[in-house]
Amino acid sequence: MYKLTFKKAFGIEHIPVDSFFWFLELAGADYNFPFNDKSIKFTIGRFGTTDQEKTVLSLFRHSDERDLNYIAEIPTLDVSFNVEVNIPPNINEKWKEISIANELIKPFIHDALSAINHFFDSCRDVKYLEKRGSKEWRSQQTTLIPQMTDAEFRTFLFYIFESNNKKFIGCFSAGQARTASPLNNKFKNKLQRNLEQDIPLERKLMVRAWEYFFQEDLKSSVIYSAMVIELVLASALRKTFTSRSIASVSRIDKFIEQTSNRLLSTVVLGFLGIGDETLREGLAQVFELRNGLVHGGRRSVSREDAQTALDHAEKFMIIIENTNIK
Repeated sequence: MYKLTFKKAFGIEHIPVDSFFWFLELAGADYNFPFNDKSIKFTIGRFGTTDQEKTVLSLFRHSDERDLNYIAEIPTLDVSFNVEVNIPPNINEKWKEISIANELIKPFIHDALSAINHFFDSCRDVKYLEKRGSKEWRSQQTTLIPQMTDAEFRTFLFYIFESNNKKFIGCFSAGQARTASPLNNKFKNKLQRNLEQDIPLERKLMVRAWEYFFQEDLKSSVIYSAMVIELVLASALRKTFTSRSIASVSRIDKFIEQTSNRLLSTVVLGFLGIGDETLREGLAQVFELRNGLVHGGRRSVSREDAQTALDHAEKFMIIIENTNIK
């Protein structure tokens, strides 16, 4: 068994203000807890305390700023646990080489991230129980540590892997790159027209569903995708039934309200010839997935399931837009 410590930093030279406050709150204490068959130790630590660690930090600086004498240590969130790893001889011999053990360590990143988010959830829950009903809570004066996404965790992520008096040190920094450019005239014109009308609620929710997906809040992404489908479905059926004078508006609304979304998606849309069988069944599956999450029968959702829910919601919304039903 070897000791592995992941050291998550939030910057090389500066720490973001929103992170600074909860770093202060957590400093000065160690927390030990069992999680997923591992004994976890969580603490606020430092990285850059040795020349080997400073050398790793120097890789994030310009070539003329890599003098180790001027590289300061940085605060980190530390998650430690023991792991069983078979270290190949060719890697063991090069233990001083930075990030030589990355492929050995990579499989444990998910364990560390899950442990950190469990810690954050626990911290948020204690604060909620302590502060709920108070003026501080209601006026948003309480500092809450946000959940961490996989992409965020892998940015400025360092590790120390201790094996038989050897310390393998390395880093992961996948990160995300975003670009921005001046708006062209076509975009500006579209924006101007959009500002002069009400944005449909389903499109607002569709964007929100994608935001949750980007933030890796997959449950919320599925729930919002289902909300989009539900809104578009009810609106399309209401307009279709009303235009055909099938019944009074109140009876149509009652029928839509009291009929399960699965039947509306499969049977009713099929009767009206809206979408193909694959899409209609996909819409019904999104509702089943949403119901499982909301009613507690399902605790998690995969990235693939969330992506599928988004795709079905978006495709259905576009079909309805293009058929002029709404």
